[in-house]
Amino acid sequence: MTFNDYIKLSDRAREAGVAEDNPALSQLLHLLQAKQKAKKHFKAYLCDMNKWEKNCAKWVEDAIRKAGEQE
Repeated sequence: MTFNDYIKLSDRAREAGVAEDNPALSQLLHLLQAKQKAKKHFKAYLCDMNKWEKNCAKWVEDAIRKAGEQE
């Protein structure tokens, strides 16, 4: 469920006469906001891991090259 889905659900609830301060709607919004934050942090984490992986591969290649030069 996306934030837009929540907005649509909230609109439908309002049209049906369900109060905006409905605890279930409030909790749903809180969960969706947390989900969006988690996605953002996870994407940043993956980006960092990909950079780290590339650096490690480069360091290994450099070590192999240096070992070949010493022979």
